[in-house]
Amino acid sequence: MLQLRSVAASVGLAFVPAVVASQSLPPVRRLVPAEAEFPKSYSQILGVRELSDGRVVIADACEKTVDLLDFARGTTTRFGREGRGPGEYQVPFIALPHLGDSTRVIDFANAQSLTYSASGAAGSTVSLISISTPDGSTLSSSLLALLNSLHGDGAGRLYRQGPDIYLVLDSGATATREVVLDSAPILRNDLARNRQDTVAYIRLPKAVPIPASNRRGSSAGTSRRSVMRPAVPFQMGPSWAVAPDGRVAIVYPNPYHIEWLSVSGSRTRGPTMTHDVVRVTEADRARLAAGPSGAGCSMHGEVRTANGQAMFGRSVGVVGPPPPGVRLVAPPPIELPEFKSPIGGPVLFGARGELYVSRSRPAGDSTAVFDVFDPTGKLSARVELPPRMSLVGVGREMAYVTRRDADNLIYLRRYRIPRD
Repeated sequence: MLQLRSVAASVGLAFVPAVVASQSLPPVRRLVPAEAEFPKSYSQILGVRELSDGRVVIADACEKTVDLLDFARGTTTRFGREGRGPGEYQVPFIALPHLGDSTRVIDFANAQSLTYSASGAAGSTVSLISISTPDGSTLSSSLLALLNSLHGDGAGRLYRQGPDIYLVLDSGATATREVVLDSAPILRNDLARNRQDTVAYIRLPKAVPIPASNRRGSSAGTSRRSVMRPAVPFQMGPSWAVAPDGRVAIVYPNPYHIEWLSVSGSRTRGPTMTHDVVRVTEADRARLAAGPSGAGCSMHGEVRTANGQAMFGRSVGVVGPPPPGVRLVAPPPIELPEFKSPIGGPVLFGARGELYVSRSRPAGDSTAVFDVFDPTGKLSARVELPPRMSLVGVGREMAYVTRRDADNLIYLRRYRIPRD
């Protein structure tokens, strides 16, 4: 059960409203009406990969499927199948852009990346365990971070947030020591050439100690980690996304602004943006205390080393009971902030290079609003979704939105993006 405190957050990165110069904000444009809703239902859609002809690829980790959806015809084509052979997957986590109209699918349980052509033909399969690391560290923690933040670009590169806590075995030592960083790297991987470089670093919330009684909880045995970074509700830290051309945008909440990184590494800081100040209210606290709503799947996977030793397990979707032998680590009491961060949810790029940033909203407001920044970094539009819907992808002309019905089944809709 969540333990809530009515005090300002003290884990770092707490949002404090800042006074900024008055700005002329573009009007809010509503996504109405829906152009189409795909007739087939799903259990989980984390993202949409749009092809050049308007068809889209989605991965459903709960149903263990990768589908190509043709909205014009209302038909689906299955990519691959469940299994451990070539072109097969166990838990297809998300579909990402790859070269041309090909798609990269991240298979969580098999710890691998698979590619498929626009027709569904299986291409390369690359083990994520074999990804090189710049410091020679093991990749178990890197892979956990990879699953938390994954992006792809049109050149076939994979971007992920790297580890921020390392276990180091010094020369002559008999036990590892823990090295805790205050930032995590954004890593860019060329899987075809097994090359990796660091794009930037993201500042993280302050790490707090894990009680000694809670330090056992891994299916691989005793966890040596002694700290954790609790997620503070309404206090999203810096978020980032990758454009089709490989540009990276880092959205900072305090003050609210964007840093743009070119493929060559040059940085441009955007202006501090005006935003509404949203307070954390008793209604927010009540919603948190009630726990997560909606349904999903409890999908447990286990990554193994070459000799078959279990490295770690991870759940995706709405977490259910842990697998046998796994005891969840109890988080410390959560200290709620007075104000919400300006960033209220996902940050994602559209196919035209526009950046969509979800904004915070008051408790009970079911209508999501996104700030839209054009490829030059200018705030060009504000887009409002229909109530109780989620944005999962933006194509060249269409925005892809999910709707959850009374039975908690998910349907994918597309809306034409309003433009001048």
